[in-house]
Amino acid sequence: MDSNLTIQNATPIDLDSIKQLFVNSIRNCCVQDYSTDQIEAWTSSVEQTDRWEMLMAEQYVIKAVMEHKIVGFASLKEGFYIDFIYVSHLHQNKGVATALYQHLKKKSKANGHAQLTSDVSITACTFFEKKGFKKVKENINIRSGIELINFHMVEIG
Repeated sequence: MDSNLTIQNATPIDLDSIKQLFVNSIRNCCVQDYSTDQIEAWTSSVEQTDRWEMLMAEQYVIKAVMEHKIVGFASLKEGFYIDFIYVSHLHQNKGVATALYQHLKKKSKANGHAQLTSDVSITACTFFEKKGFKKVKENINIRSGIELINFHMVEIG
């Protein structure tokens, strides 16, 4: 992990940067696993203003910052469910996702939860498997009439 990386609580002021990172990450990192139509359907959720405002109001949201720039973000819903974990395509494989994950895991344990769960993209499965998660179920989600597959994963051990 880069020594300049810090994990901080995200605030509503960060929302525009977080949404842009979400879109850029999907468009640049998921092309090997999802079609252009699937990626556009997925990223169109950035327009659901209520969803994003609820994220900031109701979930534990953190950001990864390097040199005053948000390079990743993650959220914990209901104390044990990883709803979001995204890293800038320019900062992949540099320990950012691991730092975010470890912070969420620590928060979850402090809240009395023994294991984390998430619904994970095809692209992110390998990362989660390396963290001890197992696929429990394949999900088929329909967004804008387009089928998107992800996997419900549970942390084992």
